[in-house]
Amino acid sequence: MNTNKFTFSRYASFFRWFAAVSMKNSLLTLSVIAAVAIIAGLVSSWSHFDSDGRIFAIILFVAVGVVASLVLSPIDKQPVRQQFISIPASHLEKYLAILTSQIIMQALTIGIIAATDGLWAKSPGLFTFLEPFTLIGYWALNYYAGTAIRKIPFIYGMIIGGTMYLALIKNIKALLGGDDNVLLGFDGFGSKIFTTILIVAILFLSYYCFKKIRYNTWFYQHSNTGEL
Repeated sequence: MNTNKFTFSRYASFFRWFAAVSMKNSLLTLSVIAAVAIIAGLVSSWSHFDSDGRIFAIILFVAVGVVASLVLSPIDKQPVRQQFISIPASHLEKYLAILTSQIIMQALTIGIIAATDGLWAKSPGLFTFLEPFTLIGYWALNYYAGTAIRKIPFIYGMIIGGTMYLALIKNIKALLGGDDNVLLGFDGFGSKIFTTILIVAILFLSYYCFKKIRYNTWFYQHSNTGEL
């Protein structure tokens, strides 16, 4: 079977398989996120503290990074890893299937937190404090960490995400003549272009790491035969 050419049927088949093996982890992660958001909403409502959505912005920022960094956690067990590698599909088909699954997870994550934000927080709400474009860039960094690092990738994503956004992009935006206030929104078309290029580059890098996954044994619990 030629797996070098992309076919939608193989992509769909792998997506269904990955969604099935990810179901337990996904439901657990979303349940924890929902519980944290609801508790934060109740506490902020009872205490009349931070009622304008900052707490939900923080939860959103952390949750997006955690979900992205756990992108390959469903294949941590040896039998699942063996199935993952042996399924006849191209790297691109597998990567796009996992990316699709990740996008769905992020949409559900944002939906849950936005719902709790709408219930308990007064205007202006969470997206005033976390501009969506910044959030997407931060997600991409943690998605890369999830494919490249595998163990405690969220911590790594926090480090590189915080460093790149609070230092690199801040300086680039200053050179472009835009506002350097990163977390509160982007001003200037040039900074948006730069960030878009950065996100695309990170996704390409994550795909490269994904293609090398069978040789990346450093963070895996591999068998005595040295495979995986």
